[in-house]
Amino acid sequence: MPRNLSPSASPVRCADIASSAFDAVRGDQAARRFGDDLRGRFHAEHCHLFSSGRAALSALFSALRARTPERDTVSLPAFTSYSVASAAVRSGLKVAFYDLDPATLCPEPGSFERSLGPDVVCAVVCHLFGYPCPMNGLADIAAGHGVPLVDDAAQAMGATVEGRATGMSGIAGILSLSRGKNITSVDGGVILTNDSELSRAIAGVACEPSRRRDIPALALKALLIWALQRPQIYWLPRSLPFLKIGASVFEPDFPIGEMSPFQAALGRRMFGRLDEINQERVRNAEDIIRRSGKPGRFPEPAPGSRPVYLRLPCLGQAGREIPEMGVVRSYPQALCDLQELRPHVVHGAQDCPEARRLARELVTLPTHCFVTEADRETLARSVA
Repeated sequence: MPRNLSPSASPVRCADIASSAFDAVRGDQAARRFGDDLRGRFHAEHCHLFSSGRAALSALFSALRARTPERDTVSLPAFTSYSVASAAVRSGLKVAFYDLDPATLCPEPGSFERSLGPDVVCAVVCHLFGYPCPMNGLADIAAGHGVPLVDDAAQAMGATVEGRATGMSGIAGILSLSRGKNITSVDGGVILTNDSELSRAIAGVACEPSRRRDIPALALKALLIWALQRPQIYWLPRSLPFLKIGASVFEPDFPIGEMSPFQAALGRRMFGRLDEINQERVRNAEDIIRRSGKPGRFPEPAPGSRPVYLRLPCLGQAGREIPEMGVVRSYPQALCDLQELRPHVVHGAQDCPEARRLARELVTLPTHCFVTEADRETLARSVA
């Protein structure tokens, strides 16, 4: 019988949860300290903390649009998290698409440039599954059209490319701390930028304040994450369809709020272990690739990059039975085919056939701390 592995998991500790709740109750300036840690690690002048990654991205879109109100479109990869498109629509923007190279999961330069019309507020580059995209060439293309670049490192915290941390190219970067990311604070999002004018605009975006009375509920959610992501128990949340575990949902109606002191305290504790957590993912991913004997089935990290393998993507799985060991089709449709998004797509948006191919053929394998050597062998055989 297959093991009940979750597609992704972050090693939250009970001691972290208890200490974070204590810090939040006593008002320990957790948000300020976490912001200081993030600015120091990423060499960013400004850091803004939000209740979720999509809230952070939506706030960033709103701030960028306020600078160029005559523009109303955002350029997105046609294969990425539905939350990215949800954040664009939440900000009142239309969307244009560009295609990806399945061999690397990076933007296809020609398609990327064709998406940069005169109405584009910004272009978003997503480092999917922890695979960094080279940013210098894309930044040059975007600058040639007067379009700022957003560096979406929601799935790649701690990765590097071209000598820089992901999240620190372009006008601003995004990090996420939701339960399926490199580290978690139950949920949470971060904007990093060195642009002082943009930072002031972000600070001016309407944002729901955090409430101390929410601390017990957040601590309980953290405890549930700690317990339910374990293989011995994961069968339970997986068996409850209403939880929508692992489902990709386009949902533009969401709150934009501050990161709570509890989230900040928990995020700060996990951030101190980010490299250790990422190193374990890298070891697991590289071992699965080696054991499979089919390295060509897996996207190739871009030259000069250090991926962190939030999950391990594998190509060529169209029509194959998917094993139950945390192997999932992450995004079952390309954004350009998402029915709910069509009213918000710009007229004449380009076709993105490789994004459709990725939605059809790509699955991801778990790389997290609960993956054992026996699991790696089974996963490698399942996709060989």
